[in-house]
Amino acid sequence: MTASNTHRDSPYPHRHLLGIEGLHPHEILGLLDRAEEAVEVSRQISKRRLVLQGRTQINLFFENSTRTQSSFELAGKRLGADVMNMAVSQSSVKKGETLIDTAATLNAMHPDLLVVRHHAAGAVHFWRARSAAPLSMQATARMNTRHRPCSTLLQSGDTRERSRG
Repeated sequence: MTASNTHRDSPYPHRHLLGIEGLHPHEILGLLDRAEEAVEVSRQISKRRLVLQGRTQINLFFENSTRTQSSFELAGKRLGADVMNMAVSQSSVKKGETLIDTAATLNAMHPDLLVVRHHAAGAVHFWRARSAAPLSMQATARMNTRHRPCSTLLQSGDTRERSRG
C-alpha cells in the first residue's frame, strides 16, 4: 500500500467541510488523493459512481456562481446523488423569508448533503448550527480562503500536480 492509498483509505472524520483550519495534513492529503481519483473517473466513458446512490444533495447558492454551482452539481451526479439546485433568486428568500425559515424548510426535506454559498462570514456558523445534513460551506471571493475549503483544496491539488512535473 502506498502512502497515497493510506491517506485515501482513511475515513474523513468530520461531519462538515466549512474550512481547512483544523484539518490535519493527512486529512488534506486524503481529500487530495480522492480528488485525483475523481479526475481519472472523469476521463472514462462511464463517469458515474454509486458512492452517493440514494442520497439527496441540495445546492443552495445565495449568489450567482455558474462555475462553482455547476461543479458541485456535476460532482454530486457523478457520485450518484440526486441533486437539487435551489435558485435563491427565485425563492421565497426574495419575498422576505428568513434564513431560519429556509434552514427549517431544507431540514424538513431531509437532504443527505447541503452545499451552501453565501456572502456573509457568519453564515458558516449559522448553517452549521441549523443543518441536520453534512454541510459544505462556500463563502464568496470577497473573503479569504478560510471559508472556501473546496477552492482552497482545488488550488492545493493543482499545486501538487504541477510540483510533480
